[in-house]
Amino acid sequence: MPQSTSVPEYSQLNSLSNSQLNSPASPQPIPEPISKLHLVFSVPIYDRSGNLSQVLHVETSLLKEDTPSTVIINEDGLILAHPLPNLIGTKVQDQPDADRLKNAMRNALRGRQNFLHLFSFQAPGQELLSGYNAIASPVTSANQQQLVILSLKPLDQALAGLSDIQQILLVFTLALLMAGILAAMYISRALARPIEQIRDYALHCQPQAQQPAQDFQGFQIREFVQLSQALQNMVTRLTTWAGELEMAWQEATAANRLKSEFLATTSHELRTPLNAIIGCLRLVQDGFCDDREEELDMLQKADQAAVRLLEIIDDLLAFAKIESGSLAVQIAPLNLTQLLKEVIQLQIPSLESKGLTLARHNLDQQINIRGDEDKVQQVFLNILSNAIKFTDQGGITISLYLESSRSPNSPNSPTALDRYASNSFSQSPDPEDRNSSHQSISTQDLNQDIPIQDMVVVEFKDTGIGIPPHDQSKLFHPFVMADGSNTRRFGGTGLGLAISRNLVEMMGGSIRLFSAGEGCGTTVQIVLPTLQPPSPTINTPIKLGKS
Repeated sequence: MPQSTSVPEYSQLNSLSNSQLNSPASPQPIPEPISKLHLVFSVPIYDRSGNLSQVLHVETSLLKEDTPSTVIINEDGLILAHPLPNLIGTKVQDQPDADRLKNAMRNALRGRQNFLHLFSFQAPGQELLSGYNAIASPVTSANQQQLVILSLKPLDQALAGLSDIQQILLVFTLALLMAGILAAMYISRALARPIEQIRDYALHCQPQAQQPAQDFQGFQIREFVQLSQALQNMVTRLTTWAGELEMAWQEATAANRLKSEFLATTSHELRTPLNAIIGCLRLVQDGFCDDREEELDMLQKADQAAVRLLEIIDDLLAFAKIESGSLAVQIAPLNLTQLLKEVIQLQIPSLESKGLTLARHNLDQQINIRGDEDKVQQVFLNILSNAIKFTDQGGITISLYLESSRSPNSPNSPTALDRYASNSFSQSPDPEDRNSSHQSISTQDLNQDIPIQDMVVVEFKDTGIGIPPHDQSKLFHPFVMADGSNTRRFGGTGLGLAISRNLVEMMGGSIRLFSAGEGCGTTVQIVLPTLQPPSPTINTPIKLGKS
């Protein structure tokens, strides 16, 4: 147990001052008030026997608030009150800080409130911080005199709290700096994550395959969402363009292959009649014919081969003109029924040679159309010759129908012919069934605000080899034939349907082809505008009987 000496048995509270008051008569600085209090608190501790055991000693220091001193100056610069009595009654201009004091007086008398830094107003080298203001004189109201009040305080005391403020600002600045660093790390990560996702999406997307849409809607930054959407749109466009380029490349490859086949086929088609012509003429020229009748037969065969050669050359020239856009048609009224009968008469020998039957429906009444006679005849010859060429047994049916439809110039309006075609292809191919399907088409189904035009439908139906559904749309392309194998059973250049379609469209019509498949025959419909518009009551096909 520690020993203690001379310790009083009661508590003591000692207040000690750091400075003492100076004599008021001496010209010394303002007596500094007590700025710090030292407190000492001692408590004796006794044991159970009543003897002094220990002493509890506590000592601390407290800052004491200092009261600023006050200086009063009148408008003439006379000091009326001052902490130093020896300065009372003196003039401001006699003080070391006269210029600063005069400036402060002028500002105060003008109604301004501010503070002033004084260096030697009370004692040399003692810096003071003074606030100043002007008030009306409470002593006299004559001439509205004012008094300038200065509140003086030593600079070190006035700025004593700045150290604590500096420490607080330092801690606050460090805290803000750390918070800024953490926020920057979080924000940088939040900024980098969507960029990384967009980067991964761009690196792993495959233009050759359909990419699943990436969900970037979870991004918190709108610009990143917009950037991701723009990237997805770009990938979609590139994928679409790549698909289109691939399709175009495939079409170009197919077209190149078809042209190669066309050149080979055309050379064969040209060489065959030329060889026939040369062979027949040489037989006649060399005298190998037994009599005049045999010579005439050879010359007739040479003439037929020459006609066939001319047809091939005409097809080539017509296709070249169509491709260059220089082919022209002469639209004029013509008798469609008579023209169709002439075409049939030209093909009668071919029909009889193959033993095919020919059925004709509604070919007795005259129907006038607008078109080019030579071009219409060429189209009919192409379609009918194809039907004969690709039919080995059975027969061919030629039908004529009159349909009322909307004007071809009215957009987005289905024609009555379209409805007829869909009905006839979905039902029985028998002509009588088609006639019954036409009866459901009336002018009430048509928009009365759109002009109505009469169309004639010429239908060629054969019982030939038929066409697979996936090949039907290709037949109207140049150089494409129904039988495209290397060992082709049928001749031809593959331009007939392509030329026919272009010629019909140039005359304001259309051409359609339908086949249920291989071995099911083929139906070709040629639609041409008639010369005069029909009566509004005509809504069924013409039934004229069979010829």
